[in-house]
Amino acid sequence: MDHRQLKNIILLNWNANGINNKKHELNYFLNNYEIDIACITETHITTPEFYIPNYKTIKMNRSNRKGGGSLILIKNNIEFTLNNITVPNNTETVAINITLNNTCTTIIACYCPPNINLDTTSFRSFFNTPNHLILLGDLNAKHSNWACKSTNRNGRQLNNLINALNLKIISLSEPTYYPLDSNKNPDILDIALTNFSLNATSTVVHELDSDHL
Repeated sequence: MDHRQLKNIILLNWNANGINNKKHELNYFLNNYEIDIACITETHITTPEFYIPNYKTIKMNRSNRKGGGSLILIKNNIEFTLNNITVPNNTETVAINITLNNTCTTIIACYCPPNINLDTTSFRSFFNTPNHLILLGDLNAKHSNWACKSTNRNGRQLNNLINALNLKIISLSEPTYYPLDSNKNPDILDIALTNFSLNATSTVVHELDSDHL
């Protein structure tokens, strides 16, 4: 195992809007940017297996209708265990544990579909863990506190939860979502949440084929 990975890691947070036909471009991106762990939402995967060279895959497919789905890709030289967390209602969520800076750290990929209310009760129990926790994903939660152009119900609920549990939010200064519908405005949907102070930098990368960056 490469112990450097336990001190500094490079994470990818990406809403793929379907991933099966983007495997070659994703493989190039992961290698070019030396991604250690990728949290990918809206995978639209229906098959039991999904393979990217040099990575292990943990995923949750949507079973009751088309679309959705979340997965985590972990570089082969990083040791991890599966975290069988209680998934917050109405979300598609997968999680792993790694040891980062000698501390058990839970990495989560989480997708909350649009028009679904964020269940803050289950999210509270979600964050009730002794582990350090890093959640990456698209919660369809907008709030001016993380530079969104508008605020919606999920954003208000999430902002209340952040304040109540003293969570940290890692957001961007530019939109991560550029809707195909011209009646909708670009905005910030792809965020990260932590329950500890994380020394991190975040960058929007204008690559990969999706309506999300």
